[in-house]
Amino acid sequence: MKGEYPDPPSGFLASPMVDHLWNRYQMYLEGRDLLTTMGYVCLSTIQSDAGGRGLAAAKFKIQRDVLDKLAILTSNVGDEATARKFDNQSTKRAHSATEKEWIEAAVKKIIRRVAEHDYDPTAVLPQITMADLPPP
Repeated sequence: MKGEYPDPPSGFLASPMVDHLWNRYQMYLEGRDLLTTMGYVCLSTIQSDAGGRGLAAAKFKIQRDVLDKLAILTSNVGDEATARKFDNQSTKRAHSATEKEWIEAAVKKIIRRVAEHDYDPTAVLPQITMADLPPP
């Protein structure tokens, strides 16, 4: 039916964490959440679940550089309308179109990876790397 999502692919579990991450992404798409907030909530959720960023990278087979880049773009970049926070490390400017595209792509990859992991935590999954994402 029109307006309904297709069934998830095989090897994919819509666990409570996946639902949470997807709902935040949907809120962003609907204009009810900032890109920076949505991206950082997704990052901090997987970090909290795993016990830290390095452990999240290992658990979900995501290159640490991907998680670090997501942290920088969602914490340290943004203008008065889009920033998640301002501090002495902040770059007070709007995100470029390529940075926005990168954050969206990274979050979608993370959500899918969490769903794959939650379906089978013992599965051997290929690592998500910076090469799997558009240039930031």
